[in-house]
Amino acid sequence: MLLVQDRAEEDRRTSDGAAAESEARRPDAVFCALLRGLRRPFHGEDDKESYCKAGKPEVNSNNNNNLFSVDDVRSGHPVSRARGAHEIRCPMLNSISLAQVNPATCVSRDQRFSTVCRFECPRGYEMKKSKLRTLSLTCGLDGQWNGKPETCDDVEAPEITCPQDMTVNNEPQMSYAEVTWDEPIIKDNSQGNDPNAKIEITKSHTSPKKFEIGKNQVVTYSVKDGANLTASCNFRVTVQGG
Repeated sequence: MLLVQDRAEEDRRTSDGAAAESEARRPDAVFCALLRGLRRPFHGEDDKESYCKAGKPEVNSNNNNNLFSVDDVRSGHPVSRARGAHEIRCPMLNSISLAQVNPATCVSRDQRFSTVCRFECPRGYEMKKSKLRTLSLTCGLDGQWNGKPETCDDVEAPEITCPQDMTVNNEPQMSYAEVTWDEPIIKDNSQGNDPNAKIEITKSHTSPKKFEIGKNQVVTYSVKDGANLTASCNFRVTVQGG
């Protein structure tokens, strides 16, 4: 009776040990899912499926049949372990006029898997399609970016501030007054950001200007930036007889 119990206990331990060993070699489900999404590092579908059926390769294994270690892929740097396999990299991105890029190497060389490239437009600008000021692109397992850089469009109208209304006296023995005023203050977000920025200013009158007594003259200024965004202001000039 004792012999039978000992044999049963030994069988149980053997079974538990085999199960533990099997579990230790069972491919990580998430890891295998990632591998099945890869396009470039494997020679074919058989390579991917055989890997996940065979179990985890040792990280420091000298077995040349192992394409990648688990740590290699999870770190984003799968290293070739078989002829023809190679590290996952995404192609260099195109630079965007006016946008800052971080890291700067995103537009100068290809990038490793999982790298995030951040494009940021200046204040008052946004991406043409996404309408975002900041756009982040990530290098995927398929060696492709999850989007494309977009141009920065100016969406902020210029600002213009005119002088206050003016009341002046006429010239001695004259029916008019020659009036002088300061030019409006103009600000636009494109200035200082876009080296090719252009500001167009139109005005109804040019200083100095002669105005007749008793007539309220309205002086109007308008401004348009390179994105055809506009703003305007005006002030009134009154000439009174002395």
